[in-house]
Amino acid sequence: MARTTIQTRTPFHYGLFYHAMIGLIGREPDISVRHGLDGFYDFMYRPRNAEEENRFPEFAHTLRKWLDLFDIRFSGSFCGYTKDRSVDGTQVLRVMITHPVVD
Repeated sequence: MARTTIQTRTPFHYGLFYHAMIGLIGREPDISVRHGLDGFYDFMYRPRNAEEENRFPEFAHTLRKWLDLFDIRFSGSFCGYTKDRSVDGTQVLRVMITHPVVD
């Protein structure tokens, strides 16, 4: 008999992702907005030196792969190395996550 496997994503786990992100990058975000009850998180890292700046695209790629494992809303989520429109246009690593809220 053929076995059918349905792949589902795991519910987003803030603590797991947040601590893995800190472990990968080596520090906490410069800006952190956490609205867990609403299912929204926004993290921003500004490069502290040239070495860190050079690694941000790699970090963004890894974080995107990790986010693919979770049940998040991709229409409201973003992870990338992009210009910060709110400050002076410098490049920042930005991670915005929206996920379904489970009652």
